[in-house]
Amino acid sequence: MRNDVHSFTFTEKIRSVFALFILAIAFIFGGILAAVFGLLTFFQFTNFVVTTFGKMIGTVAFFLLGLKMKVIQHGELPAQAVYIFNHSSTLDIPITLDIGLKNTRYVAKYELLFNPVFAIVGLATGQVFINRGTSTKAIKSIQKAYKRIKDQKLNLVIAPEGTRKHSDRIGKFKKGAFHTAKDLGYPIVPLYYENSWNLGPESALFFHRGTITVHIFEPISTAGWTKENLAEKVAEVRSKYVEWSEIYD
Repeated sequence: MRNDVHSFTFTEKIRSVFALFILAIAFIFGGILAAVFGLLTFFQFTNFVVTTFGKMIGTVAFFLLGLKMKVIQHGELPAQAVYIFNHSSTLDIPITLDIGLKNTRYVAKYELLFNPVFAIVGLATGQVFINRGTSTKAIKSIQKAYKRIKDQKLNLVIAPEGTRKHSDRIGKFKKGAFHTAKDLGYPIVPLYYENSWNLGPESALFFHRGTITVHIFEPISTAGWTKENLAEKVAEVRSKYVEWSEIYD
């Protein structure tokens, strides 16, 4: 059940601030160590570093914030896929990391490169940064990484809404994730984060304790997707998220 009125107790505020402080320190030092490890090993173990470091950050975040995560898998996972998720909370990042998806890179806005820590960690671990100025620029940004993604058999994680702030429960879906899946020939695996908005809405820096349920739904084939029918396919996938939001939240 969605909670439209958010008020946080003094204890929740103190716990949240303390957790964010510890996480910032862990991310800075852990990220630098990950980058150094990558340089020393000539980036031969990047997948291991991304999965292990990401999982560590996600697990620590959940522990410090008093959160629990339950995963419900509704179908078999393909070898490679574009994973998408509903983006409505600051918690979405640690949730995604704590799932521990293998051989995965995250698609993020290029503005994060202006933060030296994100720049070091992101570039050292091969994350994909995109220019979100226009749809065309975003698509061109990610197309540059296609060869690396295919050669290294990587999965991608993309938030099709592009932002946590939107007036509807499920925001408008941008086409970038779907263009990418079509171009790569990858299926799309929808992830739905149940209860994340209730525990920490949009850009909130305070959080309630509770349980977040991650639904991993059956892969959606992109065979037969074309430039002409892409908008229709995007709308179909978004309609599923609207339906899930009504069922789970």
